[in-house]
Amino acid sequence: MSNSKKNSKSKKNVATAQQVTEYIKGQPKDVQEQVAKELIARRVESMQYSGPIPHPKLLKEFNDVIPSGADRIMKMAEEQSAHRMELEKMVVKANNRDSLIGVIIAGIIAVISILGSLVLIYHNKNIQGFSVLLGTLGTLLAVFFKGKSRDDQELDKTGTE
Repeated sequence: MSNSKKNSKSKKNVATAQQVTEYIKGQPKDVQEQVAKELIARRVESMQYSGPIPHPKLLKEFNDVIPSGADRIMKMAEEQSAHRMELEKMVVKANNRDSLIGVIIAGIIAVISILGSLVLIYHNKNIQGFSVLLGTLGTLLAVFFKGKSRDDQELDKTGTE
């Protein structure tokens, strides 16, 4: 479509819009209100933003309403982030401590069991001594391989995420 055709078409639209406007203005008030209700498009704007801080546009609006509001919101987000990281550090330390305590206690039990089996073997209770020794070694090996398998699964899971 050429520019001259576009210009003439837009002029016709403007003229038609003016005619419609004049026609509506000539109607009674209740008819004008009804037409306005049906013709006025309502615009609903929805904004969704996910994160520790609001969208920059909202931050600017907060700043307009509350003096230094954006700074206060940013400071609050920074403090919340630091608090969350501190809690995560505490949880990791507690988990490591609990794991270490578990390993130490398991090691003590294993050493006591092995020493007990050796004492039984020394006192000519060979069957009982070897049973305790094999049971202890079997349990230690099972726990080791199960833990290694679980660690490998967790590495695979975190590697795919």
